[in-house]
Amino acid sequence: MKEDRSQQPKFQRRIFFALWPEQVTRDALNQNIKPDITHYLKTNPARKVPTHNWHLTLAFVGNVSDETFDCCLQQGSLVTAEAFSITLNKYDFFERPQIIWLGGEQIPDGWYELVSNLNEQLAICGYKPDRKHPIPHMTVVRKAKQPMKKTKFKPVTLTAKEFALIESRQTDKGVMYSVIRHWPLVNPLK
Repeated sequence: MKEDRSQQPKFQRRIFFALWPEQVTRDALNQNIKPDITHYLKTNPARKVPTHNWHLTLAFVGNVSDETFDCCLQQGSLVTAEAFSITLNKYDFFERPQIIWLGGEQIPDGWYELVSNLNEQLAICGYKPDRKHPIPHMTVVRKAKQPMKKTKFKPVTLTAKEFALIESRQTDKGVMYSVIRHWPLVNPLK
C-alpha cells in the first residue's frame, strides 16, 4: 500500500532570523579584514563567504513547511526589543562547523533581549533553539581547518536598528540569502 504523502508537510523553505548589516558596515568590515583573510586563504584550503551573505544569526529555524513559515512571519512581527550596537573586533573559530567568524569582546544586553524575545515568540511555531543565547558571530570563512593566527582587527560597530527573516537558497553560484522581511527594534540608535 502506497503512503499518502499529500497529508505530510512539504519543507519548501530554509529560513533564519538575523541581524542584517547595512552595506556601509559590510564595506568597513571587509576593508578591515580583507588582508588577513586573503593571507589565511593563501595557506589554507577554505572558502570566503561573500560579503552580501554576512549576517549575525539570531535564530536558525531550518527547513520549514508553508504553515511554519507563515507562523514565523506572524510571530516575528510580535517581537519587541531595544535597538543596540555591537562592536566586532576579533576573529574566532568553531571547529565542528569549520568556520572562522567575527565577534566582539562584549555581548550587549540588547542581543540577549532580542534573542530571548524571538525564541519566546517562535516557540509558538514549534521552534526549539540549539542554545538559549547563541554567541553573536558573523561567519566569514567556511571549510576552515584551523583558526587564524591573528585574533584582532580594527573594530567596526554594527548598529542593530532592525532584525530580519532570511531565506537561504542553493543556486548554481552557491548559497544565496534573501531578506524576506525586516522588523524595527524600538528606540533606534542614531
